[in-house]
Amino acid sequence: MSRADNTYSRVVGALKVVLPLAALVLLSVLFLLARGREDGSELRYSDVDLEALLKEPRMTAPTYTGVTR
Repeated sequence: MSRADNTYSRVVGALKVVLPLAALVLLSVLFLLARGREDGSELRYSDVDLEALLKEPRMTAPTYTGVTR
C-alpha cells in the first residue's frame, strides 16, 4: 500500500512542475507567434473634442437603480 501512495505522490509532484511549465509554453506561443495586423490599419480613436469635454463634463444617459420605494 505504501508503494501506491509513493507513486501517487511522485505523479502529483511531477505534475506540479509540468503543468505550470506547459502553461508558460502555451502563453509564449500565444504571444510570440501571434500574427500582427495584416491590413496595416492603425488603432481607431473617436473624433471627440477633448477640450470641450474637459470644459463641460457631463453624464450621458444615466440609469438609476435601487431597492427602496
